[in-house]
Amino acid sequence: MSATFAQFLSGKCTVWVTGASSGIGRELALQLAQAGHRVIISARSTDTLQEMAQLYPQQLLPMPIDMADTTSMTQAKEQLAALAPALDLVILNAGTCEYLDNGAIDIELIRRVMTINVDGTLCAAAMALPLLQKSNRQNVKIPALYVVSSQVTTLPLTRSGAYGASKAALEYFFRCLRIDVMAAGIFIGIIRPGFVKTPLTDRNDFSMPWLWPADKAATIILAGIDQRKSEIVFPRALHWLLSLMASLPHAWWASLSQRMQKPAEKDAP
Repeated sequence: MSATFAQFLSGKCTVWVTGASSGIGRELALQLAQAGHRVIISARSTDTLQEMAQLYPQQLLPMPIDMADTTSMTQAKEQLAALAPALDLVILNAGTCEYLDNGAIDIELIRRVMTINVDGTLCAAAMALPLLQKSNRQNVKIPALYVVSSQVTTLPLTRSGAYGASKAALEYFFRCLRIDVMAAGIFIGIIRPGFVKTPLTDRNDFSMPWLWPADKAATIILAGIDQRKSEIVFPRALHWLLSLMASLPHAWWASLSQRMQKPAEKDAP
């Protein structure tokens, strides 16, 4: 990836990255700022965003938001428009992950995941679209909105009902939106990472094959954006493996997947 994004982002652009305080979002923001782009960084942690901004004071602009809080998202609409009357690129990366154990349908857990991953992301997209329509086309061939999904949507996995369903909902919605905003000249892309080392994956209690560092993931994502890829999927080895498993008869995969289940915890005597 060149420092100037020779194909897609040819000039100095205004970018909005959510979930920017850690992991993939942080690395995306830092790499974009290093290349000279102006980046609005959003996350819940005001202090962390302020610390990041000190690394590139001219490029990184903190805009704290809480994707699960309606009032915060409403206020963010005015703040975003004040910071950026127009946007060239939006990367909606903020999200959370919680697992369902022992076949329990934990409604509160599911609501937490859906509120952030689906509702919050769609609210952010609704804020961003009018500003993308005002993009300076001299700086960017076509303004773009990318949403971070996951390879979990390839097939059903044990304990992943809430997280996987939230990402599947995003993928379907944004693939529809891609068609609907095409006439307006806005490009919609989907990012489907595998396992990336972040504070979220640090909490996982299972093995994670092909675990990538966040800076490597960010570099691949920005290279994909530069090439105007509609789907950015990595690592390829995991994608091929999951696709192969998804091609198995459902009964076979269900039997195999059951062996991956976390043993139920026994009640203490």
